[in-house]
Amino acid sequence: MRPLDILAGEELERIHQATLDVLEHTGFLIQHAATRDRLDGIGCTVRGDRVLMSADLVARALESAPSEFTLHGRKSENDCPLVQGRSYALSTSGSPFVIDVRTGERRSALVGDVADFARLVDALPHSHMVSPPTPKDVEPEIVSPVRVATMLRNTTKPMRVIVESGVEVRYILQVAAVAHGGLEAFRARPQLQISVSPLSPLTLSEEATQAIVETAEAGVPLGVVPAPMVGATGPMSLAGCLVQQNAEVLGGIVIAQTVNPGTPVVYESRLTIMDMRSGQSIWGNPEVALTNAAAAQLARYYGVPGSVTAFGTSAKGMDDQNGFERAFNLLAAVMAGASILGAMGAGDNVLHTSVELIVLDDELVAWVDKLMRGMRVDDESLAVTAIHEAVMGDGSFLALRHTRDFLRGGEIWTPALSDRLNYEVWDQEGRPTIQQRARAKALELLANHEVEPLPEDVDREIDAVIDDARAELVVV
Repeated sequence: MRPLDILAGEELERIHQATLDVLEHTGFLIQHAATRDRLDGIGCTVRGDRVLMSADLVARALESAPSEFTLHGRKSENDCPLVQGRSYALSTSGSPFVIDVRTGERRSALVGDVADFARLVDALPHSHMVSPPTPKDVEPEIVSPVRVATMLRNTTKPMRVIVESGVEVRYILQVAAVAHGGLEAFRARPQLQISVSPLSPLTLSEEATQAIVETAEAGVPLGVVPAPMVGATGPMSLAGCLVQQNAEVLGGIVIAQTVNPGTPVVYESRLTIMDMRSGQSIWGNPEVALTNAAAAQLARYYGVPGSVTAFGTSAKGMDDQNGFERAFNLLAAVMAGASILGAMGAGDNVLHTSVELIVLDDELVAWVDKLMRGMRVDDESLAVTAIHEAVMGDGSFLALRHTRDFLRGGEIWTPALSDRLNYEVWDQEGRPTIQQRARAKALELLANHEVEPLPEDVDREIDAVIDDARAELVVV
């Protein structure tokens, strides 16, 4: 199915030109002196801490960024080729809270939850990439390498982690190199995307800039993930906030391609809305779906993979609001051609995550995937012969070979979770809700799914890297 274009051609070009205007005349506040020096004179004008980027430099950076690349699994069957027409679901990143699957209560995320979420995604067939919550039972200075080590031990699928500093990148790469038999082997089959967030509006801290530089120098996939809030850290107009976010992404791409041309990059949109009554960031609004679709279209326009928050909702529980907000957000993102569908399992404006929601989202992805595959139209599917046979026979299609062939060929989608019982059977079984079924499936998978362990010597080396990070970074 062809991607949905939210923006007309002229509108897309106007957003692009407005972005170039912002980059060239307002520029980026870059607090890392070495990066400012690197950019000076190659298509940039440096004025104090502010870097003005020319349209020509932006064009060269986009030309050197690969249009397609693969995020690899530890097992090749879990590889995710980021190509046009393919979308992959990614679990929630950075949520500080989880809904406890056994008590139903909200609590702080723990390292054990990082492991559970990774194993659950590893087990689910339509969940493709793992990104962790933020555990509170580990020192904040080493939370990123601990999260990566925990994911590596509990999934064979590709992973993503958001970082804030270059030193985090250094230790993450050490952990990844140990797990993959060296940095070169990891670079050849990267299982991890490292994402860095500019500060809106148009600011890169020294630490964030170093993280971009070190990721690019290593040649591993980089996500540039600004999160402007409409009306607060971005303009109140949706188009204006898209322009600002676009400038923030392109600025990050310019730095990465200047450091290491050919660095794989992902255009990550996390634009959100501020509720002017409460001041909080909200993710369930139709404007989120709209701007996600526009950002996915911009990523296609620039020829790089795009990622959006496709499962956004402001709902706290697993209710009707939760269902329609996340379903519409997902549908808009997939139809617009986003490569990576972020925030599986997210609730309460991405403040919490739960295993029940990840199981539900796995089903949503399967539903939308069936829709996006479209309808087969050929001589056999047009069924002229089958219609003749049925009409000239007993009027039924049930006994026809055509019916058996298309049924076995997957013409009709069969859910793994959704209810299709008749009322009487559903009533006799105690009227189970979809949340109860999702919880039961999550508990069953967590109890029984086993991930192939890393070799013992690799485990010990990873622990040694974490110990080194703790010794260097944690202030006692």
